[in-house]
Parts: sequence; structure tokens; C-alpha cells
Amino acid sequence: MNTNPIILSGVHVEVTEALKLKVFEQLEQLFAHEPRILRVRVELECVTHATSHRGEFLARGHVELKGRTFFVSERMDDLYAAIGSLSQKLDRKIRRHSRRREADRKYAQPLGV
Repeated sequence: MNTNPIILSGVHVEVTEALKLKVFEQLEQLFAHEPRILRVRVELECVTHATSHRGEFLARGHVELKGRTFFVSERMDDLYAAIGSLSQKLDRKIRRHSRRREADRKYAQPLGV
């Protein structure tokens, strides 16, 4: 099914096969942009407001690289939209990190000994 280390958990949300498939499809692009990813943890939570009794969905993502961890969260009324937005935010963050790492290598100054 999936060879990439993606850990999915739900708080007050039942993690169905459709949710798993959606999360795995959305997060596959992260591994294409950064092969050094050790683990991706996704937490899906339903938060109910005390006054309106209306539920909102909170999606949190943790991407663990060697020596670095990224954390992103997204809160929306639709769980699938929150997963898509979370995936985009994580992708932007990882691409930004990769670009900065390459720029640091490209413009490195020699040490004057």
C-alpha cells in the first residue's frame, strides 16, 4: 500500500479508509520534493465549540527531517479541505527549506585560515 512513513491518528474523528487514502495521496508529493524525510505524523481532530455546538476540524502535520522538525496546523469546517490545505502548507515549508539549504551551499564562503 504505502512505503513512506506516514503516521495518521484521529482525535474525536474516526480514521476511515477514505481518509487514509486522501492523506496518503496528498502527502506523497512531500517525499518527491525531499527524500530525506524520516517521518510524517498527521493528527486529525474535531473541535466542538461550547456555545454553537458546531464542529470544526483541526489538522496538524509534523514532518521530521534529520536534525529538523516542521510543524503546521490548519483549522477549517471541512476535513478534506483542511487536509488539502495542510498538505500545501507542508509542501511550501519543505520547498523553502530545500531552497535555503541549496543557497547556503552555493554561496558558501571559503574559510580564511
